[in-house]
Amino acid sequence: MNLFVRIVETGSFSAVARELEMLQPSVSKHMNMLEQSLGVRLLNRTTRKISLTEAGKEYFERCQRIIDDVNELETEVLGLVNKPTGTLRITSPVAFGQIYMLPLLLAFRNQVAEFGVDLSFDDRYADLVQEGFDAVSYTHLTLPTNREV
Repeated sequence: MNLFVRIVETGSFSAVARELEMLQPSVSKHMNMLEQSLGVRLLNRTTRKISLTEAGKEYFERCQRIIDDVNELETEVLGLVNKPTGTLRITSPVAFGQIYMLPLLLAFRNQVAEFGVDLSFDDRYADLVQEGFDAVSYTHLTLPTNREV
């Protein structure tokens, strides 16, 4: 389909051969095989000009739509692969989490809206694996007392 569409768009078997780094006879052979498999002639060829048959016009329009849909789908799938998704589960001591983790995670969440954050504040030591956390902060923040201020 891609080869056929490119032939129609460029108007040249030779141009497509150069573009795809193929020999021109190979492009012709692939085009002939496509027409044979469909059982219909798609292109009228002369030594100077290529034109679409009626069947070729219909096939070309549908091929363009299919190729555009496939390209769009591939772009979407690649976007999902390269974009973080899911929920990040973090537990942190209360004071440290409220002062340091919360502002960082809110900024992160604003940048990656599709990514969920589940932040748990607890001053006990959590078991990362057993409780299903992705990250655990064991850093305890010691806040100054009134005497130390």
